Amino acid sequence: NKVIELDPKYIKAYYNRGLVWYKKQEYERAINDLNKAIELNPKDTKAYNRRGVIWYKKQEYERAIDDYSKAIELNPKDTKAYNNRGVIWYEKQEYDKAIDDYNKAIELNPKDTKAYFIRGLIWDEKGEHEKAINDFNKIIELDPKDADAYNYRGTAWSYLEKYEKAIKDYD
Repeated sequence: NKVIELDPKYIKAYYNRGLVWYKKQEYERAINDLNKAIELNPKDTKAYNRRGVIWYKKQEYERAIDDYSKAIELNPKDTKAYNNRGVIWYEKQEYDKAIDDYNKAIELNPKDTKAYFIRGLIWDEKGEHEKAINDFNKIIELDPKDADAYNYRGTAWSYLEKYEKAIKDYD
């Protein structure tokens, strides 16, 4: 509050205070501060991303999608915004839209294990287990100690009735 009292146009203060309100789960206060940060700098992709996270927590998915889309419009290389929007598409079972976002996130950052992971889950949901296995393989290549990747790859192997491979992953 002191920073804002001294300089009411200090954007970082609104963003940072909004982040603290978010951590305290005081979402309305967080949104108010992020709204102010965006008002002062309408091109602040971090503020749109953070506000999108809060809308997501409040289960206001359309508003979150709008904020992530705005962040992407302002910075088409914002992998966080693609990942975050992809999560919402996934939860809404709009799998093709989610895959599009994760494809873009992976294109921008080929070492993004989170994007491969969720895309792998989506492929499994769609019954495309070979594609899921490919994504889990990539995670294991990037991080051989990722237990979740082995676990979900094992599940995909079992869907394909390749039980020995599944057991090997579980071991």
